[in-house]
Amino acid sequence: PEPTHGDPDSLEVVAGLLKPWVPVADVLDFSLPCPSIFDTSEEIMEKFGIKAVRPLAENTMRRIARGVMKFVVENPRPFIVQVNHSGDGFRGQEVTEPLDTAERADYILHLASNADPVTYARYPAETLLTGVLGTRNVLEYARRQPGCRILFTSTFEVYGEQAGRGVYAETDIGALDFTRTRAAYPEGKRCAETLLACYGQEYGTDWVTARLCSVYGPTMGETDSKAHAQFIRAALSGEDILLKSPGTQRRTYCYLPDTVSALFCVLTKGKRGETYNVAHEQAVATIAEVAET
Repeated sequence: PEPTHGDPDSLEVVAGLLKPWVPVADVLDFSLPCPSIFDTSEEIMEKFGIKAVRPLAENTMRRIARGVMKFVVENPRPFIVQVNHSGDGFRGQEVTEPLDTAERADYILHLASNADPVTYARYPAETLLTGVLGTRNVLEYARRQPGCRILFTSTFEVYGEQAGRGVYAETDIGALDFTRTRAAYPEGKRCAETLLACYGQEYGTDWVTARLCSVYGPTMGETDSKAHAQFIRAALSGEDILLKSPGTQRRTYCYLPDTVSALFCVLTKGKRGETYNVAHEQAVATIAEVAET
């Protein structure tokens, strides 16, 4: 359709050929309740006295999941969506840049990071900076939002080298060779966890951390280079599963819907300033055992 409105300072609007854009603030009714997608139907009824369908429709959840995978999890330079979209080209904000939106936030889910071996081998600097600068920007934003809680997703790789172990307690500590670029992923997560602790102590920032194990499920991308992701794709396509090592590394696994449920549990019920492992205690296997399964 032909445009009917334009920039108030444009020649078309000044000449009366187009009407000026209407500011969003002039047409939105800010008195209407806007319940969080994280609240249950019962909580929304209690807070606002209205009925709302929770959880969201399955297709809506799938669209959200696809967007997070495409623009955050699998993106070498993860970004969040800006509130003030305008013009052509890039419509997002890189997480390594300061967050400039003034919108009120009750929760921030900081999942941004490269998370598969090929990607963080190709972009080690970006991977590390996402963990450090990205987390700092999230924390600085949260400082301006009283009552805002951050959920940070970390990784079991922060436990470092602990031969023969696949199950860890949150207090376990292992060694990491920080001179290797492969360490960019776990060291970035370690730095981020330390930053969270610092902001919690110095500024009173409310945060919780979920350390994820090896997650698998229907939203795994075609480019996911993790071993179990390659095995699943090979099995689905009827191809042979190839091991590039003896496969003796022992890991804990968790199905994606269970992982999402755990994240929301940590977000809403986790103790302030605490870290939680997210894993299935009975789903522990070596890489070779996963391949055979």
